[in-house]
Amino acid sequence: MRIVIDGTLLADTTRAIELRERGYPPRQYLLRDDVRMDLLTGSDTVTHCPFKGDAAYFSFGEHEGVAWSYARPRW
Repeated sequence: MRIVIDGTLLADTTRAIELRERGYPPRQYLLRDDVRMDLLTGSDTVTHCPFKGDAAYFSFGEHEGVAWSYARPRW
């Protein structure tokens, strides 16, 4: 899986994990080691999932909320 925004490669991985939760479309989760975290900016947005914990959100330039991360996932 490759993630490209405005011609910039943000992630390139063969280790994505697909998570399927009832009521939500399938989501691909990537390891931080496979994401160019140096190109992302943290935002003030935080959400909570009772199964996965708190998620912090990231932006790339003018593109807000392009990624989120669970610092301590509960899986």
